[in-house]
Amino acid sequence: MRSLTSLFDDHRSRHDHRDIRFIALRPIRPEDREAFTAFLRGLGDRTRSLRFLTQKNRFTARELDYLCEVDQDRHVAWVAIDLSTGREQIVGEARFVRLADEPGVAEFGIAIADVLQGNGLGGKLMRVLGDEAARLGLGTPRGFVRSDNAAMIGFLDRRGGRKQQDHRDVLRIGLPVTALARASAAA
Repeated sequence: MRSLTSLFDDHRSRHDHRDIRFIALRPIRPEDREAFTAFLRGLGDRTRSLRFLTQKNRFTARELDYLCEVDQDRHVAWVAIDLSTGREQIVGEARFVRLADEPGVAEFGIAIADVLQGNGLGGKLMRVLGDEAARLGLGTPRGFVRSDNAAMIGFLDRRGGRKQQDHRDVLRIGLPVTALARASAAA
């Protein structure tokens, strides 16, 4: 397992956004449920809608169990933690779920706190997903992205994402594991 700070030691933001020097990445844990719930509530309506492909204002106990109690094999999830607040405040999450009926394939999702979007944190989390996908022998994780999510589509396009129309307003974008592992370099 990676140390809490090792992934960010060499990747400090030079943007005017909130300082990310004190953000660490680690696997999500069941005891993160309260902090993760606060993170989800703190996302802007548009960000939450882009992440879950629907307007999602409340999460059931069962949904929170699913999101926080993962096995890091079939369901891999990492969080970004802001350590500067004096408590472990979650400010980002990225995950993938391996598909039982399609060996070697997983579906990924990512969300970053609105105030931290655009400063490379998403790329760092995607890189962790790439490392984990490679460890598990996955080939091409895919994400479902709303067609009006220009930032994510651009992010995936720059890394060689392959787009297919899935539904009227949703694209399915596959991204080779090697591109995920390089994600932070071009974030």
